[in-house]
Amino acid sequence: MILKPAWFQIQSLQQSQNFQNVDERFICIEQSDDPVLISIAVAPSGECSQDFQSFLGYQGYNGFQGYQKTADRSQVRKQVPLGYVHLPGSGYYKYHSEYKKFNDARKICTSEGGHLAIFNSEAEAKFVASIPDTAYDYALIGTHDIYEEGQWVTVLDQELHATGYNKWHQGEPNGGMMENCGVVFPDGKLGDFNCHFGSRSFFCEIKE
Repeated sequence: MILKPAWFQIQSLQQSQNFQNVDERFICIEQSDDPVLISIAVAPSGECSQDFQSFLGYQGYNGFQGYQKTADRSQVRKQVPLGYVHLPGSGYYKYHSEYKKFNDARKICTSEGGHLAIFNSEAEAKFVASIPDTAYDYALIGTHDIYEEGQWVTVLDQELHATGYNKWHQGEPNGGMMENCGVVFPDGKLGDFNCHFGSRSFFCEIKE
C-alpha cells in the first residue's frame, strides 16, 4: 500500500497558491494562523476553496479527501501501527501469523490500540478473512463463551447476536465446554476453539 499525503505543513510560504500533483488533482494551499506556516488540503471537486481548514502537522492516507472547517477531526484517518488494512466505514485490521493463546492474542491487540476482531456484518467478516498474505485454517477473533456455555459474547462484552453478524461455519460451534473461544474461517464464517490449551494465529481490529 502506498500512502499519499492528504495534507501537511510547509514553512516559509507567504501566500495562498494552487498546485497539481502527479495525478493531476488540485492541491489547496491556505494560509494558517501562523504567518510563516501554511497547510495544504486536496479538494475532491478539483477546486481549491477557502472553506478548507488549515491543518498543522502531517497526515497520510491511501487516497485524497478534503476536510471542511465544520468537519469533525475524527474524519482524519488514524495513525495505526504498520500492517493494518483499512475497511472504510468500519476500521483497521491486521493478521498476526504467530500462534498465540486467546488471552495472549488479546493482550497484543490491546497493546496496538485495538482488540481482537469483532465482525458487525458479513461484508466485514469476509473482508477481514480474505486479507492478502494470510494462510490459516482458522484464526482467533474477539468472541467467546467463557462466562456461560453457549452464551457467546465479544471481548467488549456485547452479546454476539447483537453485533450484526453471527453466521457459523457448518457444524459449528461444536466443542461444548472444551472450546470456548471464537475463530473465523477463510470464508468468513465463525467457529469455536479450545482457547485454554490451544494457540492460533489471530486478527486484531482498531475502530475508526
